[in-house]
Amino acid sequence: MVRRLVVEFGEFKKVIRLSTGVAYKVPTRDIIEKGFRGEELDQYPRWEEPTNIFRQAKQLLQDKPVLEMNEEELQIVNTATMPLLRLPLFSDRSINEGLEELAKMADGID
Repeated sequence: MVRRLVVEFGEFKKVIRLSTGVAYKVPTRDIIEKGFRGEELDQYPRWEEPTNIFRQAKQLLQDKPVLEMNEEELQIVNTATMPLLRLPLFSDRSINEGLEELAKMADGID
């Protein structure tokens, strides 16, 4: 039964401590089997949001010249700017504006 519920609801749940606003990654199995008390949150890792590659590339471009970037940073910038070069929607925008618009789209913000 627990296995079925984990499949249905996901392996982890994002639980937010209301007093601090900090989110934790709590296994669904623990919630089902042990119940849950807020005092126990500190034993779980913090919930890390996925990185928005477009925002990351925009920040990299603002922070340092391309010639000073390492291979990993260049890969992030190249991957994130690809839609700007290929999609007509972005032909009239600067790289900075295009990356910001893509970041908002990736975040689900209009």
